[in-house]
Amino acid sequence: MLTPITVSIEVPAYLKNYLLALYGPEEPIKFKNRSVYNRFLIQNTGPWPEQITKKNLVKAGNIDVILPWNMFKDPSKCNYIGWEDQKRFRAEIIADFKSDFFAFIKEKMGEGFLRKDATILFMNTYNISDSDLSFDAFYRNFNRKMAIRRIKFSESEY
Repeated sequence: MLTPITVSIEVPAYLKNYLLALYGPEEPIKFKNRSVYNRFLIQNTGPWPEQITKKNLVKAGNIDVILPWNMFKDPSKCNYIGWEDQKRFRAEIIADFKSDFFAFIKEKMGEGFLRKDATILFMNTYNISDSDLSFDAFYRNFNRKMAIRRIKFSESEY
């Protein structure tokens, strides 16, 4: 059986736990076939630059991701992702993380949970510890987003 070809990406600990909770309990992570992440990896991986070789490179990231098969790019040759592309990949994951977080909180508050309890439940669901990302940061972020929505809504009434 062929061994999967992986790429190593640096993400914060809370995003690593989020991805592991969504796509599998262990590494390397394999995204679903039509995932936005797979399309991003196909578009932004390329051959290794000549000045960088796999032999003199230590593991660059803290999470391993299986590269999707692509008929136009051979993953065995095009398995390098640059630093700028890693930053864009992290931004994509952060956007999805925030979207899932806000949807989860909104759903749980509709079920009668307090905002604080819903935030704790989200952190427990995705195995995010307080050392990865503090509860206060989560809670403040949600309050800030809700305040911005209230301001925009009140301005649109006039």
